[in-house]
Amino acid sequence: MCWIGACLQSAFEVDTLRDEATSAWITMMMTLDDEDLEMMIENAFAIMALNWDLLQPLARERMKEMMDHLLQDHTAIIRKKICLLPSLATIPELARYQALLNTMRDETDIRERLQVFSERCQHEHISVVVQALKELSSFLRENQSFVHLSAASEQPDAAISKCIRSLLDACVRFAGKHSDVANLCAQCIGLVGCLDPNSIDASRADQDILVRSNFDNAEEAMDWVMSFLHEILFKAFISATIPRAQGFIGYAMQEFLKFCGLDSTVILQGKGLHTNDSYRRWIRLPYPVRNSLTPFLSSKYFVPAGLSNARCVYPILPSYPTFSSWLRTFVMDLLQKGRGENAPEIFAVCSRVVRNQDVSIAEFLIPFVALNVVVGGGDTQVKEVGQELLEVLKHEVDGEKQEEKEHLRLCSDTVFRILDYFSKWMQEKKKQIAYSRYPSAGPVSRTHSQAQHAADEFKIHRVEYVLRMVPAEVISRRAMECKSFSRALFHWERYIRQERLASKSPPRTCSTEALYERLQEIYTQIDEPDGIDGISVYLRALNIDQQVLEHRKAGRWMAAQSWFELQLAERPDDLDVQVNLLTCLKESGQHDVLLNHVEGLHRPQSLKTKLLPFVTEAAWATARWNILEKYVGCANAGLSADFNVNIGHILLALYKKDSAQFTSLVLNLRESIAKGLSRATTASLQSCHEDLLKLHVLNEVELISGMSTSSPSRETILRTLDHRLPVLGSYLLDKQYILTLRRAAMQLSCVEFQKEDIASAWLTSARLARKGKFIHQSFNAAIHASQLGAESAKIEHARLLWSESHHRKAIQTLEGAIATNAFQSHNSPSAEDSVANLDARQDVQQNILMARAHLLLAKWLDSAGQTRSHRVGAKYQDASRAHIKWEKGHYYLGRHYNKLYESEKTLPPHRQSSAFRMTLTEARTKNLEIIHKAIDKVLEKGPQYVEVVKRSKSTSPAIDVRNLINQGQKLIEQLLNVCNGELHGRPSIVSASRDLGFSHKCTPCQLVVPLESTLFATLPRNPDAERNFQLFSSQPVTVSAVLDEVTILHSLQRPRKISVRGSDGGVYGLLCKPKDDLRKDQRLMEFNAMINRSLKRDADSSKRRLYIKTYAVTPLNEECGLIEWVDNLRAFRDIVIHLYRAKGVVTNFAEIRSLLDEATSHPSKLHIFEDRVLSVFPPVFHDWFVEMFPEPGAWFAARLKYTRSCAVMSMVGMVLGLGDRHGENILFEEGNGGTFHVDFNCLFDKGLTFEKPERVPFRLTQNMVDAFGVYGYEGIREGPFRKSCELTLDVLRQNEEALLTILETFVYDPTTDFIGKKKKSVKHVPETPQDVLDSVRGKVRGLLPGETVPLSVEGHVDELIQQAIEWIKSLLAVPFVLHAQPTALYDDGTDTNATQLAANVRRRYAEIMRDVEGLIKDHIAQRQAGTPERSKLKSLVPTVGNFFTPLQLESAFLFQDDLRRISSRHFVAPSFNDVRLTLNTAQLMSLVQDDPVQLITFDGDLTLYDDGESLTPNNPVIPRIIRLLQQDICVGIVTAAGYTEARDYYRRLHGLLDAACNAHSTDLSADPSGGHSQALGNSLTDVQRRNLVVIGGECNFLLRAEPNDAAVDRNKTLKFVPRDDWALKEMKEWREEDIQELLDVADSALRECIENMNLPAKIVRKLWAVGIIPKQNAKFTREQLEETVLVVQRKIQLGTRERLPFCAFNGGQDVFVDIGDKSWGVLCMQRFFGGIPGHRSLHVGDQFLSAGANDFKARLACTTAWIANPAETVALLDELQGLLDARA
Repeated sequence: MCWIGACLQSAFEVDTLRDEATSAWITMMMTLDDEDLEMMIENAFAIMALNWDLLQPLARERMKEMMDHLLQDHTAIIRKKICLLPSLATIPELARYQALLNTMRDETDIRERLQVFSERCQHEHISVVVQALKELSSFLRENQSFVHLSAASEQPDAAISKCIRSLLDACVRFAGKHSDVANLCAQCIGLVGCLDPNSIDASRADQDILVRSNFDNAEEAMDWVMSFLHEILFKAFISATIPRAQGFIGYAMQEFLKFCGLDSTVILQGKGLHTNDSYRRWIRLPYPVRNSLTPFLSSKYFVPAGLSNARCVYPILPSYPTFSSWLRTFVMDLLQKGRGENAPEIFAVCSRVVRNQDVSIAEFLIPFVALNVVVGGGDTQVKEVGQELLEVLKHEVDGEKQEEKEHLRLCSDTVFRILDYFSKWMQEKKKQIAYSRYPSAGPVSRTHSQAQHAADEFKIHRVEYVLRMVPAEVISRRAMECKSFSRALFHWERYIRQERLASKSPPRTCSTEALYERLQEIYTQIDEPDGIDGISVYLRALNIDQQVLEHRKAGRWMAAQSWFELQLAERPDDLDVQVNLLTCLKESGQHDVLLNHVEGLHRPQSLKTKLLPFVTEAAWATARWNILEKYVGCANAGLSADFNVNIGHILLALYKKDSAQFTSLVLNLRESIAKGLSRATTASLQSCHEDLLKLHVLNEVELISGMSTSSPSRETILRTLDHRLPVLGSYLLDKQYILTLRRAAMQLSCVEFQKEDIASAWLTSARLARKGKFIHQSFNAAIHASQLGAESAKIEHARLLWSESHHRKAIQTLEGAIATNAFQSHNSPSAEDSVANLDARQDVQQNILMARAHLLLAKWLDSAGQTRSHRVGAKYQDASRAHIKWEKGHYYLGRHYNKLYESEKTLPPHRQSSAFRMTLTEARTKNLEIIHKAIDKVLEKGPQYVEVVKRSKSTSPAIDVRNLINQGQKLIEQLLNVCNGELHGRPSIVSASRDLGFSHKCTPCQLVVPLESTLFATLPRNPDAERNFQLFSSQPVTVSAVLDEVTILHSLQRPRKISVRGSDGGVYGLLCKPKDDLRKDQRLMEFNAMINRSLKRDADSSKRRLYIKTYAVTPLNEECGLIEWVDNLRAFRDIVIHLYRAKGVVTNFAEIRSLLDEATSHPSKLHIFEDRVLSVFPPVFHDWFVEMFPEPGAWFAARLKYTRSCAVMSMVGMVLGLGDRHGENILFEEGNGGTFHVDFNCLFDKGLTFEKPERVPFRLTQNMVDAFGVYGYEGIREGPFRKSCELTLDVLRQNEEALLTILETFVYDPTTDFIGKKKKSVKHVPETPQDVLDSVRGKVRGLLPGETVPLSVEGHVDELIQQAIEWIKSLLAVPFVLHAQPTALYDDGTDTNATQLAANVRRRYAEIMRDVEGLIKDHIAQRQAGTPERSKLKSLVPTVGNFFTPLQLESAFLFQDDLRRISSRHFVAPSFNDVRLTLNTAQLMSLVQDDPVQLITFDGDLTLYDDGESLTPNNPVIPRIIRLLQQDICVGIVTAAGYTEARDYYRRLHGLLDAACNAHSTDLSADPSGGHSQALGNSLTDVQRRNLVVIGGECNFLLRAEPNDAAVDRNKTLKFVPRDDWALKEMKEWREEDIQELLDVADSALRECIENMNLPAKIVRKLWAVGIIPKQNAKFTREQLEETVLVVQRKIQLGTRERLPFCAFNGGQDVFVDIGDKSWGVLCMQRFFGGIPGHRSLHVGDQFLSAGANDFKARLACTTAWIANPAETVALLDELQGLLDARA
């Protein structure tokens, strides 16, 4: 039948045969029986609709006869297919029939109609698809409001996702052969718009087929054949219009059915038995497929022999340059080489349907036949396959030949598919071998013989050989060219992992750095803004190009622009620099500057071609039509390769009002875009986003142009545009591009747009730029809007001033705008991103714009804290009065009153205002009455969504509330029976009615199925956009029945999974949990839902699709409840165990538990964890993503989703104190890789009270980190994980009040114990509801336990990550606490017990120190051997740095214990000072042990003298320093003071300089404790005196002590040394302009801090430094100093082109930024004194904290000692001298 239909369809296309074909078609349709007619009915209607205008009158009458026949004799078929039948509404002569059809159709809503269109677009017959697309185009134009509002809502309708997926697939399917169909698809896609892939998931659900046995297994071969029949051949047969082609496909289907053992006899015998495997395969096929294949069960097709066996010459590609010819030739050659038991027979049939058939057949076959030849063919054939794959990926074509480039892209995509299949097959085969060797480890229980293992390993070896023939570099490069960036990343990361394993090289060696540079290049092309930062960690020093790359990726175009301007000054003829500069100008919105720049250039032809896209876009963006015409004329005739140039042509045609050219250009450009879509590029909305944006733009240009005769009105166009922009979600730059194009098109349109319309577009651009922090662009757009008369520009201008911290000016500007009544004529409620400026209603009291202005002013006055509360309250009242129905005004007014109320409550009773309290009470009572009335209305209108019993006499007119409640009570009672029903034994499946006492009489019930989709309201992103927006589905899914089969889970409480059939026919899973109070889980889901809404509203978070996976939780009572069953979840524990088993690693949990207990029992045994646990269980979680998502695009999306969702849940879990995060409470979504958490019983830091306290803020194990990518532990500090953490924490801080309000209702709920009972009381663990709120508030604000100064978001995240990955520190801290037992001291009343106890503690502490000492020695040894990754200490503490010497910790502890009696303390544990001084002693001991110390450097303030003082002659440190000089030890003082005069340094250090340079008789033994240096004997030699140097400005000036007579000016005892004599090579390359730029940025940041924190400070600018000092009689607080340091550090890091070293430090009462830091100063002194190494140098300082401490970086140059005051320096030098004397 299909064959006949194909013949007749072909005849319809021939004018001379159309009438005869029509007659034959009608005759056929009138003679078919119901079974055949059902298959052809849709096609018949479509052919009639498409060809009606071409038919003769007689043929039309016959068509009417056919319709009469169908409607009278086949009504049942018509009714069955009515929804899918094409419309006849466009044919007036068939209006009667259309009316009859309409009576048969049930009333459907827009969602259902969209779903029907989606199905019709997937039809096999092209005629059906064409008619569906035509109808869909009209439907979308009529219903754009629904489509776009739903797409922009919190939960977009699934029908939209299905529709866009169907359109993309249809476009790809018809793009090659039927461009008109593809054009229709593209037109519909443009009407839908460029949907945000972060909100709508329309990924293609590909079903991968894997033939593990390579066709040797008959069962597997038959399964493959049936899939081939169903997925490929059947569709090709139906869609074929050439009878000969259908005949060959029919022959193939006949032979394949025979191969599977299917004929008419088997089908007849199989009915009723269902035991025959062949029949089961048959019955699995869909009914339409079985119906079409049935004739071939007994057909007699015959194809004579004679197939050519000509051998191909490899490589094939050069001889067959087109994609189809290459693919068919390659496949045909491979089919003739089939090897194995079943492959030759299958391939022989396949060879008959490759030539002259749809290319999709060859595309399907190629990976299977290629693998068959590689596994079973000869060595030559294997090499030929590998060479062909390599040839395709290496082949190059002329860049100007677009058609050849497209063919090569398609060939490359095919090779990628082959390589993907090879990799997946090899992976599965290796797992199969592992399972066969360890039968208990996997699903395969049978074992293989040794011969079978050898054969399989040989096959794997062959596949590996071919894969190795194609280098990762080649795949990555071609993937980049094909814009398959995820694939490039996938292969390059695998290559890096392989190189790591092969070379065992550390991450930052030169060899691996080149790999990461390539990885960074790939990340620049991926729409993932955070990956580059993670990779940059592994680049030891970022060159300028890499820094510019980071600026560009982060959107800092102005910073990148500055660099390219400098480059252009040096290389004005460099084309690449020109293009880069123009890119920066374009992306930053500087179109005028771009045009002026290009106009001033000398433009050779090569430059014109490169610059054309930039200049054309700039020309139409600035409405310079004469310039646009000039440059567009330079382009080649026809379509350009650049979209913007083509848009220039289109706008020029609109400018000239040339309707024909305009329509033609739009049509051709749309067709070109449609042809460019491929299966690979349309795998997801993300992958084809750029093409969707182009189609979106084309649709809007058409709409605005007014060129069509049926063009809608201006108001309709504006309303449509208003709804279209939000669908792009967080793509701010794309929105700006569209707005720019809208403004250009509106100026040229045939529709008379007003100035206000264009001004509104400018205002929207200003808002978007402000949100994206593009302040220059925002100001520019606001000015343009103001010039066009938009009064709203004043609000935007005020917002910009506020965002730039000009708060007072912003308030004044807004007050001025309000005072002039600037907004009273604008009363149209518009969307946030509105373009429309609708006609105003002149109602001053209800002016929405005025209300917004008043509210904004009130919030600013409240925030600034510069206005009295009564005035602020008045402003809030103004906002609520300006628009009474606007809920925001009332909300903020109530919040302000609540703030005042809480403030009043804190006052003593006698100071509380009774009038205020009375007024507030009355207002609350009145508002509560209003709220109760509103709730009553909700209960009446939506009773199906109510889960509480409402005692009310009123009932809904549609539903009997009393009956609904009764039904609900009965259903709940039966569900409680299921929860509490007693189970006997351990069954897996039971009967609900028989075993659990469930009565099915309680169903059906009008309550909705308790799912998240039915219980939670869907809110529009802009409530003003659509008043009739439906919060819930118009057709709620109610409970129809509860299925009897119940699955029992084998966890402790034996939860039961039931299945509920909904009123829509779907079956939904629910988990009945007994003995578990789910009210806490339910509230947590509400809390998480609130966070999700906040994340979606934040632009950066929405762009990254940050979310928490939530589900419905429905408590039935205090002990039982229902949880929505979420399919396709996998526990982390199961995944990891499965992966280890696949590698042959069997998990023995008892053994692991024993090893962990032993490893944590004492620090000396920590190596057990590394040696016997980590080494056995290496990271494998990344393999799960490769296994589950073999397609690179899906792999990257899944990994990114995992990383980001893990980050979100880590931050939320940290804030809530969520614990008990073991491997079964963390699950992953198998469909997308997202993280899914369950079991929220352990909240509010309850984990700290466990027997083994949970000390980490969240789980971040080696497996979890490894799956983030190749970043490793160091990379996660700057990559996607960290950025997602920062964004989440920032959103939590922004919404602190709302979140705490929700949490407050939880913890104070008297029916639920949210705190729970704890085993013990632990410090910092909340015990009361108020403690909980305080704890959560502190965490949100960045307060660490015990701290009073909050951290910034960045600092907080950094600290949390460090805690999570350095969890081993907590293990070290566990044994290193007070070992003594105070109660034991008083057992016998003697001192013996105390003495023994102290000795025992001393021994234990010494053991700990000895173990750590050993770890340090191993760390040093591994670094020296070039294998730092093998360091045990590095594994335990990933951020550990370098050690210049070993540390004698055991001896040092014993020394300090003798001094400080640490082990004799019984109530006070070892303190930080104890550890610090022990480390100092250990460093001194190690420093003098072997090589003598040669250089000692000192900080100044707080190290040698008190802060703000100077080194006076009586300072006790002076004789000790002179003693060092006498021993030929060089001494340096590294000070931050950047004086340019020697006398200033002398003034600070005169005591030491006088003693060293002017004393003639210095006898140190006479007064070893200090005293006047003049009284000392033994003068220093001149050489020893010159060994005293001073470094100023950290590393910017070096002065040397000079011998000097007392009579000479003492200010000359110091002499500047020429910079060339001591500066490092790198320092000499620092450029003055870079230095001044850094200081300028620091200066600006300091001034910003002064303004923001109101600091009483003044700026001090020096040659190489800038800082702030307090004004006279003023002081800074510690918090102000630390905040200033952190702000300045961040600003410099983000705002400078060249990464010069700098130091921003807290000086106690000042903050300074110096060029360089102390590490450079120490290195300079080491060089000056002849190259002293770090292990023979010591730096003594007092500031070693990481934030604002200028001694911190000295650790990079030499050994260090951390002292707290000058007295400790004296003690340290005495200790050193004692060690030196002992060594001598």
